[in-house]
Amino acid sequence: MQIVLRLEASPAEAGSQKKVQIVLMDEDGKPQRDAPMELDFETPQSKGGGRRIYVQMIVRVLDTTFPKEGTYSIAMLVNGETKADIPLTVGGPPKTT
Repeated sequence: MQIVLRLEASPAEAGSQKKVQIVLMDEDGKPQRDAPMELDFETPQSKGGGRRIYVQMIVRVLDTTFPKEGTYSIAMLVNGETKADIPLTVGGPPKTT
């Protein structure tokens, strides 16, 4: 599974350190991994003119299993603050006839 992120920052944040955490949770809000996935990065400089800064990332999620069908959630936090919470519905295998 891969997760695509696009982060936005103001020019005032250029050069600041950020910690991104990705947490996969089940329907009961319990984390599905022993620890959240973490990425540290430095916010790049603005491309000029006081324009907003955009950072794009692709995160590969390896060795993840979903023990049962249901609705899971992928939460993205930046410096400990939730910025996105994406629902993920997991169904059973397709039925064969």
